[in-house]
Amino acid sequence: MGTLPKYFLLVLLVSNGLLLTQCRSSNRTADYLLKIQKEFEKYSINSTEELLVSRNVDKVGSNFDCPASVSPTVPKSVHLLRPGDIKVVGAIGDSLTAAYAAGASSFSPLNFEYPGEAASIGGDKTLEEIITLPNIFRKYNSHLYGYSTGLSVPFTQPFNKRFNLAISGSYASEMPEQARNLVRSMKNDPTVDFENDWKFITVFIGGNDLCSGCLYVESSTEQYIKFLEKAIQILHDECPRTFVNVVGIMQAGQVMELQGPLICNLVTSAFCPCALGGTIPQHFVYLKAREYQRLLRTSIESGKYDDKDDFAAVYQSFLEDSEIPRLPNGDVDRSFFTPECFHLSQKGQAAQSTANWNNLFEPVGSKDTSYDTKETINCPSQDFPYLYTNVNSKPGFLAKIQISSVVDNQIPKTNTTSMSRQPSDHDINTILRRLP
Repeated sequence: MGTLPKYFLLVLLVSNGLLLTQCRSSNRTADYLLKIQKEFEKYSINSTEELLVSRNVDKVGSNFDCPASVSPTVPKSVHLLRPGDIKVVGAIGDSLTAAYAAGASSFSPLNFEYPGEAASIGGDKTLEEIITLPNIFRKYNSHLYGYSTGLSVPFTQPFNKRFNLAISGSYASEMPEQARNLVRSMKNDPTVDFENDWKFITVFIGGNDLCSGCLYVESSTEQYIKFLEKAIQILHDECPRTFVNVVGIMQAGQVMELQGPLICNLVTSAFCPCALGGTIPQHFVYLKAREYQRLLRTSIESGKYDDKDDFAAVYQSFLEDSEIPRLPNGDVDRSFFTPECFHLSQKGQAAQSTANWNNLFEPVGSKDTSYDTKETINCPSQDFPYLYTNVNSKPGFLAKIQISSVVDNQIPKTNTTSMSRQPSDHDINTILRRLP
């Protein structure tokens, strides 16, 4: 093995690994360096070319022809919330939400984050050029605020990230702090009417917990759920008029199928040791992911966050059974992934945002649990143009609202307060309790 390629590889891997682990824990840093050394010794490298993975970076956009979907008056109930009613977006999570290396054309230990291309919070360019949830929402409300743009250096919070509080390398244990920081940022921003603006916040975390869950106590299933529940409770207690988009974890163990180029082999082996097998059962990550998904879904759908008419937390399941995209010949389609194979490219982020959008308009209990990479953006139903929640997904929801509206219209005109009411002005939970 030549000295130059060997030195070059060590610099790349060690630098990249220390960046993504953020050096927050000396134990984790030492673990990472040891894994790199062990994996590094398995390979013979003849040239630096073997270390580089280059690709064309294709931007994926979409045409849009959905009709306008804005409430006649600002709704007071989250269960009657339309896309055009949303004024502010935010997100917490890890490197997938920070969009680490999403726009990179080659592997580098100094890759930027591309938050403007992040599925749930990016707002670069237009929907026709880059698919993200904010770019779709902006088709309904051009004054949407809080989305990220441009590039950022990992572990920094520049102004252009706005309300994207995700930090690369994060674990579920860091979500409560991110939630508090997000609330503080929104409250302190003069552009936001915190009490009255409808907010759409995405919570997506768990990849790092899965990949190291066999090594660290804080990544256990119980701890994962505890920290996420704490983060969502903070949003519940602090944020009026808020829809929380809780994205279920993907099958992180599938990253091992991305092995092929040397850099991919080394990086995935070092970053996701629990999927390697050896002394740990190889199906560990698969089973752990299923537990994360089941317990998170159960928690979100339990009703514990449904006690306020202006707040909803909704579990989105589109990643649960999703598989790695493949080419017609069966090979992995690497265009959906970054050069080191561990993160989503802009194309992958676009596919995730499309699937997430479509999940929003599917009732709880009937949401898709996988997605097709050729999936297109669906329009909200004309019969039910609202984002689905645990409450409005129940059979007969609209009928009960309509009955209540008819009752109000029969109240004597001397009661001007009641006569001016619209269905969106009601406490929906009170209506559902009163009516059969």
